[in-house]
Amino acid sequence: MAESRQRSHLTRNLVIGFLILVVLYALAGFLLLPWWIERAIPEQLAQRMGWQSQIESVRVNPFALSVETVGLSAQDAEGKEVVGFDRLFLDLGFFQLLRGIVGFQAIQLQEPFIRLDLLEDYSVNFARDWQNHNSPSDQPQETGAEPPKLYFQQIVVDGGELLFRDFSQKTPAEFQITPLDLTLNDLATWRRDGRDSDYSLLAAIGSQTIEWEGDLSVAPLYSKGSLRIVGVGSDTLKHFLAPYLPYDLRGGASPCALITNSRPAKCFT
Repeated sequence: MAESRQRSHLTRNLVIGFLILVVLYALAGFLLLPWWIERAIPEQLAQRMGWQSQIESVRVNPFALSVETVGLSAQDAEGKEVVGFDRLFLDLGFFQLLRGIVGFQAIQLQEPFIRLDLLEDYSVNFARDWQNHNSPSDQPQETGAEPPKLYFQQIVVDGGELLFRDFSQKTPAEFQITPLDLTLNDLATWRRDGRDSDYSLLAAIGSQTIEWEGDLSVAPLYSKGSLRIVGVGSDTLKHFLAPYLPYDLRGGASPCALITNSRPAKCFT
């Protein structure tokens, strides 16, 4: 009888202890982790890049292993926006973790903005800001250890904008690439025989568009598919090709160009 009561008390204590752990885990995930992320990201961007940033809100679901960040905007030392997005959603795959793989069920990025500056010395603003705020000892060091296995079931970039500013030539130029849409499925960083990811990319500069879709492999690195370029104007071509060609482009536009599996294919509009 006494032994039965001891077992009953032990079971009850284990259940109570388990419930307490679940409550603490939920409180840490739903309350503490979002509070920490909202403060850690701006602090790290200020320390590592010299950027001032703001985040509207962060929501974490510790049971679904998902994080949603809303309204990020970062300005560089000149006070100009350099990166931002409306919404970033990350869904971490639990079962991949059990296999030693850092897997994401979904990465969704809505309305992202990136300002990329090509400077006079052909460096870019991201590298410049990093070097200005980090000592050489802070640079990533190569080690003999194998990199972790990463898996992405789905990556979606919706309604992106890339502002490219080129200061490397005598006459600076600015190109606004929008919309910038990307879909990437089933991507792994390790070799998988007979399995590739599929992707599609749409980018536009006004009426000038690029559509790229096909299959992609990271290990080994290769891509096969189709590339369609429509309406690229002479001003765009002139800016990028003038330093290398002894010609003066004064007008015209390419109707389209299509490449399939690295071989020329029939062009259509």
